Amino acid sequence: MIRSPAFASHQSGLSLIELMVAVVLSSVLLLGVVEVFNNSSRTDRTGAALADLQDDARVAMEFLKRDIRRSGYLGCADPQTGVSGNNFDFPEDGISTATANSITLNYAAPAFATVGPSATASTGTSKKYLLTDCQSVALFDGELEGTDKVRSKNDANDNSITGYPATSNLHEFLTAAYSISGTELRRNSDALIGNVSALSFSYGITDDTGLTTWFSTLSGAQLGDISQVIINMTLTSTTDSAISKNFTTTVQLRNHL
Repeated sequence: MIRSPAFASHQSGLSLIELMVAVVLSSVLLLGVVEVFNNSSRTDRTGAALADLQDDARVAMEFLKRDIRRSGYLGCADPQTGVSGNNFDFPEDGISTATANSITLNYAAPAFATVGPSATASTGTSKKYLLTDCQSVALFDGELEGTDKVRSKNDANDNSITGYPATSNLHEFLTAAYSISGTELRRNSDALIGNVSALSFSYGITDDTGLTTWFSTLSGAQLGDISQVIINMTLTSTTDSAISKNFTTTVQLRNHL
């Protein structure tokens, strides 16, 4: 004979209400984790986008600052020596265009040869060259033969350039024109960076008392009086238009009257 226990055992589980409460709490916790992950990802993307903008701005600013400082450079000759030729008046035309959104800079590159003006005639690509003995300066269209011979484009015998000793320094004459095309910052025909949403320049002229007056556009004789240039550039991320950063710097000219 099988006896039944005096007290029947009871098996209890989660009630429907308890199960619903557990599901709700789990969902809230899961949503919190997802939100933290999304915020972290958003922060990472924003940081990466800002880093990209800063890298682009650093490259662009370095080019601009270097060329602005070089503007009007005449090699070993004093910046106030002055030279006229080839439609340039130096050092006034160290900056030949100064508008609110573009700037054109002219200067001599570092000397690449020590050579007098009686180099042999040659053929080749015509470029602008600057020849100086540190006292006088000649600016002319020339053609390069090899690495150290240049002749005047207008006179195969170089008779048009006289009076310079064989120790004179020969420089290539360079022009750097900066402007915006779409969202690209261009140096001459080359695109330096993209993502540029705004670019502006301001030009300072300092008088004898040390007072600097700022202009958005200058021309004519005032170009030779520029002593400082403010560059203001805004970059906007292509991945998130809400990510934008402004960069500003002031550059002192080294070769001005």
